[in-house]
Amino acid sequence: MKKMRWKEAGDGFTLVELLCTMMIIALLAAFMVPSLLGFIEKSRKKAALVEAQGVKRSVELYLLDNYAGQQVDAMLIVDRLSRYGISSRRNPLQGYMVVNCSRGASLDRLTLDVSSGKVLEMTYSVNDFRIGFEEDSENGITWTIEKIEDA
Repeated sequence: MKKMRWKEAGDGFTLVELLCTMMIIALLAAFMVPSLLGFIEKSRKKAALVEAQGVKRSVELYLLDNYAGQQVDAMLIVDRLSRYGISSRRNPLQGYMVVNCSRGASLDRLTLDVSSGKVLEMTYSVNDFRIGFEEDSENGITWTIEKIEDA
């Protein structure tokens, strides 16, 4: 009776074994890549939202520290805050920033209630997203996020 022997040291894998292994790896990659891309997009969106919330908080802290109880035109404050880029070191908000802003981020629209130190409306653009914030007495606080499509 013949005994079956195991491969000796130095023998490699057969072509069929290599092809089967590569096919299994390719199938796993085909299933994983789309789901990973979805997670990456969700995390970028969440990071943009957190950054916008931090900017809103920074604006409110700036208002409370510098203009509490004063009668000042809100447009003057908005002009002062938007004169420089939001991530610029010359921006008055830099001492109040709760989060670090991404390069190229911009504060597009800002409506303030100076007497209460609140941000009523804000539009913030960062990393291909435009985040909107609105506060009213009927609906409360509303955050909206939209993807900015390239033109």
